[in-house]
Amino acid sequence: MFVLLPTGGGKSLCFQLPAVVSTGKTKGLTIVVSPLLSLISDQTRALFSKDIPVVYLNSTMAVADRRFAMDAMRSDPPQAHLAYVTPEQVVKSSAFRDILADLHRRRQLARFVVDEAHCVSSWGHDFRPDYKEMGALKKDYPGIPLIALTATANERVKKDIMSNLRMDRPAIFTQSFNRPNLRYEVRPKKKGLLGEMADWIRAKHKGQCGIIYCQSKKQCEDTADKLRREHRIEARHYHAVS
Repeated sequence: MFVLLPTGGGKSLCFQLPAVVSTGKTKGLTIVVSPLLSLISDQTRALFSKDIPVVYLNSTMAVADRRFAMDAMRSDPPQAHLAYVTPEQVVKSSAFRDILADLHRRRQLARFVVDEAHCVSSWGHDFRPDYKEMGALKKDYPGIPLIALTATANERVKKDIMSNLRMDRPAIFTQSFNRPNLRYEVRPKKKGLLGEMADWIRAKHKGQCGIIYCQSKKQCEDTADKLRREHRIEARHYHAVS
């Protein structure tokens, strides 16, 4: 399956729900390949809060935590419904590939999920070389369903994703990217603009959450700092690579 949905359109539900209720041919462990540690952290935390058994693997975790996750996947049956991993784990970790081979042999590998699949395409805005190697999953683990999901793909990128993942005539699901709840404005950059933004936040969105996008880490940090110090608005900076 190839799923192209806007942010907030329900992409995660497309694989999380089947992972929880799977029976028959798709019972077992769902492997989710995700490029961002922050995204993996957010999704696993949300599943934990719903008492859904989930594990994750990345190169930064403690040895004991890594051992716990791998033991949960080796169990018969696996002691998790989903396992989140980075593409580097799939490509470079022989121990993890041994687990995949064992799950496949025991028929306890439910599906592969390639999240943020635009990273597969060399035409995409966030190409990751290790992501391109995900096409080997279809060859190395025959018969295992694969679903690719993204919110960012034009026709060229979409075709490149399906080609690189060796998807043969997949079911394709798309949704309109029109977001009627969003309103956009473009304003000239000028002195005092941050003060205008602070006044607008207090007048229109007091007590609500929101996001201000900036073009650099430094601008994010400076904007959050000035909103706190000069305008008494609670704000924090956030970098996706943190």
